[in-house]
Amino acid sequence: STWASNRKGVLFLVAGPWEDISNEYSEYGDLVWIDEEEVYDGGERSVLTLKTYSFLGITHEVVTKFGYYFTHLFKTDDDSYVNVDALYREIRAYGKNNAPH
Repeated sequence: STWASNRKGVLFLVAGPWEDISNEYSEYGDLVWIDEEEVYDGGERSVLTLKTYSFLGITHEVVTKFGYYFTHLFKTDDDSYVNVDALYREIRAYGKNNAPH
């Protein structure tokens, strides 16, 4: 299992050959695949901008087509560590402290 196994609404946006991720997709069902080479050279071929635009585009589609509602969105990369429990605590605390009176 992964750290996201028991969490609602967590998806991983990945690029690269389908053969490299198809087993993980079948097992966990939490991947959104982009048919682009996974390149991070900082130049024109870098996939980072495409992945960010895709993240926003997919979110927009989910909201407009399916009526989902998000209070928060979070995008990070696989070379970053996120303490998800601490993030949830901060989001909940922010909501309590900024609720309309």
